[in-house]
Amino acid sequence: MKEDVLPQFWCWLLLFFGRVVSLFISSGKTGYMSSDRNLSKPDSEWVVRGIPITAMMNMEKRSGKVKPVIQKAIFKLDVNR
Repeated sequence: MKEDVLPQFWCWLLLFFGRVVSLFISSGKTGYMSSDRNLSKPDSEWVVRGIPITAMMNMEKRSGKVKPVIQKAIFKLDVNR
């Protein structure tokens, strides 16, 4: 890859992300994550979509209300099995 191509790619990518975030905010879509595809292709072919972060969380009943929560994960850190 040429030395001047990489910085140009990052500039376009950051500009792209900034526009995506501004669209989310102006649409009232807070709590969304950007999912981007085709970034190895020309920028005219990039595809973006918004995914609600709560869609990736577990829904549990807490204090009588269903709320999005991060699922607990228990890890065994014993390396001497």
